[in-house]
Amino acid sequence: MSAEVTVEKSWIFPALPGVVWPLISHTDHVTRMMDLSSLRFVKAPVPDAGRLLRVSGNVGGIDVEYDECPFQWVENRYHDVERTYRKGWVRRLRLIVTLEPHQQGTLVRLVATIQPWKGLRQVFARAFARGVLKAYGIGYQRLIRGLCEAPSDPVSGGRPQDPADGADLAQIEAFRQSFHDTPQWKGIVDSLARRISHGYDFEVDRMEAFELADRWGVDRRDVLRVFLRATHRGYLTMNWNHLCGSCRGPAEQGSQLASLTASATCPSCEIETAADFARTVSLLCARSNRSSTARGGPEVASTSWLSNFWRRLRSRPLSSTFHPVSTAYMRAPSRSRPSAGLRPRWWFARALLDPRPPAG
Repeated sequence: MSAEVTVEKSWIFPALPGVVWPLISHTDHVTRMMDLSSLRFVKAPVPDAGRLLRVSGNVGGIDVEYDECPFQWVENRYHDVERTYRKGWVRRLRLIVTLEPHQQGTLVRLVATIQPWKGLRQVFARAFARGVLKAYGIGYQRLIRGLCEAPSDPVSGGRPQDPADGADLAQIEAFRQSFHDTPQWKGIVDSLARRISHGYDFEVDRMEAFELADRWGVDRRDVLRVFLRATHRGYLTMNWNHLCGSCRGPAEQGSQLASLTASATCPSCEIETAADFARTVSLLCARSNRSSTARGGPEVASTSWLSNFWRRLRSRPLSSTFHPVSTAYMRAPSRSRPSAGLRPRWWFARALLDPRPPAG
């Protein structure tokens, strides 16, 4: 009996292959929709040219590490990848995903071939095979539900009903309240707030205003205004990205446009791409990891001692006077001034221990 185990499963997606292909070919996004932890991709330090990436992570409580071959694929038809494990349940895994036109849309078939470690044979291999089918089933079923409920944005339509892990619901509600004076943007604010609270990490870590405006069917300028206002108030962060011309991943990024160079090399593809505002330079936003301590949002006055401390820290004039004893300095945060000076650390400690609100 052969040591290899082959299993397969099929799903019917309610869309044409050209619509389904971008969803399932982005395997990193599919992995996150399977409720698996994110994996770490590193350029493989091996001489074999057939091994492109060294991947490590934790799957099902088991530490895994494997070398991944380059994908073989034909757009709208299939993709094929082979992984050789250094740590994990099995020795080798090959995944082939094919797309075929179907009267109800697209028939997606997954074929997994598993080679177990020597001695473990069929026992762990079959358990691993069932886990592969179950994981892909979770991710694909969410995409199918998303295509049915939100054809213009299937990933958002397939999100779980519960908020994402780590979502700060109080801060998100404060974000909603901060736009109470602009009721004409309520639909945009609600859509963005739900994306932040329920979205997958790849949805909230790279948000482009114009792309979301097209998906939501609203005016691009209104979405951009909401993004800029949310960034100014600390709910979002904004960065300029120099995108790779091949994989569209960030080859270079910076908080200022001037920090981008005329050309950048993608760390994954090792392809140099010239800066082109029409194709490769993009302004992307991400959710801010800052948590607010003020009730009702950071812009709402609060009487808590910590909020008063931050008010004191922001209102205190900047100084470059050095303490005669301390030699360690920190840069004071400044939102309203174009430049920030240095303050001695002892001043920071004094402000922390003095909870009295600033005068006025």
